[in-house]
Amino acid sequence: MISLRRVVVALALILVAGTAFAADISDVEKRADAFRDGIIAAAQGADPQLIGLRLSEATEAEQQGHWNEAAGKLKQAIGMGAEDAANWQKLSELEEKGGDLADAANAADLAARVQAGDARGKALLRVATLLDHAGSADEAVVAYEAALKLTWDSDANDRMEQLRQSQAFHAVNSRLETAGDTPRACIEFNAALQDPSAIRYQDYVRIEPQVDASYELGDGSSLCIGGLDFGTSYHVKLLPGLPSDDGQKLASGADLDFSVGDREPSIGFRDSAYVLPKVGSTGVPVITVNTDRVALRLMRINDRKLVDQVVDQRFLTNLAGYDAEQLIDRWGEEVWKGSMTVDNQRNKRVVTAFPIQDVVPETKPGIYVLMASRYTPGDQDQDQDYRWNPQATQWLVVSDLGLTTFSGADGLTVAVHSLETGDPMNRVDLKLIARDNEVLATATTDRTGIARFDPGLLRGEGGRTATAVMAFRKDGDFSFLDLTRGAFDLSDRGVGGRAMPGDTDLFFYS
Repeated sequence: MISLRRVVVALALILVAGTAFAADISDVEKRADAFRDGIIAAAQGADPQLIGLRLSEATEAEQQGHWNEAAGKLKQAIGMGAEDAANWQKLSELEEKGGDLADAANAADLAARVQAGDARGKALLRVATLLDHAGSADEAVVAYEAALKLTWDSDANDRMEQLRQSQAFHAVNSRLETAGDTPRACIEFNAALQDPSAIRYQDYVRIEPQVDASYELGDGSSLCIGGLDFGTSYHVKLLPGLPSDDGQKLASGADLDFSVGDREPSIGFRDSAYVLPKVGSTGVPVITVNTDRVALRLMRINDRKLVDQVVDQRFLTNLAGYDAEQLIDRWGEEVWKGSMTVDNQRNKRVVTAFPIQDVVPETKPGIYVLMASRYTPGDQDQDQDYRWNPQATQWLVVSDLGLTTFSGADGLTVAVHSLETGDPMNRVDLKLIARDNEVLATATTDRTGIARFDPGLLRGEGGRTATAVMAFRKDGDFSFLDLTRGAFDLSDRGVGGRAMPGDTDLFFYS
């Protein structure tokens, strides 16, 4: 179900004083040293007399706009001994133009090494800017810090503070999740959070109006607040001190506003169970949200066409209006069509029973298909949404016959009990139906409600594959069980029973 959501978020920018960054200036210098070592190692064995030639080739390539070629030639010259501030600076410029910002920053740091005072500060500002553009925020901050100790630049200082703020622990986004019965507000942070089992988040979160909120992690860095109501606006305040998983804390609070709209209208059924008790049932539960009236369509597929639905995998699926037309034309009939008024309660799930016994007082063998959709005045079948999009569909058999099957080495055992009383049902006729709609075998239940089919009947292939068991009683009651659906495997649940006795089975009583 797609839900309408409206979110208004006011995020305060949060700065944590004294935030410890993972990097320091020595990390920047170590990377630059490794860069230099690689250049020197690559030039080992080269003739230093070629330095002049390599510098000339670098200048020529630069003039032609071949930045990477020019950088390569200059590296060769530097590796052979042409190490000075000017060449490191030039290499930094060439690497930047060639798109390698990390190596451009390394070369700029090596150029700054041989300078002092204001000149070194300006060189370090270039290092910081390159690291910033390369996305290395931690290292950019420490480079800005080192540079600003030697030379003042207000723009650089502002940028350093921005990076600090972006790296500090703070909320970065928020969202509403409204797909469930109750909405929840999720706040995303830029660092992982502690598990709710290890912290009382209610000590760090204030919600107006007050709610009995629950807290859980949407993912490692999202805190989701549950227990909200539809159609309500909330103000959420994050208090200072809220900790991250790595020990960072919010230095100042953040204010967020969430406006939760109404739930989107929806129509559905309770589950995929398809047997409706014939006695004692109040009808088929139709579940609606923000809906005043529901369009309904009841169809029937007779027992001889039922296996086709199982084989074609339509059974228990949601049908569209086009599918309903095909069903009526090819496999069944339309029994009833109309609408039903719903006692709508804003944003609440409302369960309304459709009285199928009033529409079909005497049910016939086969399966009934009830489709529910939004009510639109006029010809419902012409509505394109109804015609092509799947609608809520309930497949059902109205019966007092409860079927259970057990398969094993001795074949297929079928137990039939009354859904009203639970008593075993005697003299119920059973048919084992193949995929091709052939009746493989028939059987009749005994006084214990049991009937059996030989194991060989379950070994058929292709069209002879056992697909369904159908049950018929002389009063017209009917039920069936789909054998293609997954069965419960109880072999590992201690249901083996006692060991098979020998020729003499003795019991001792004390």
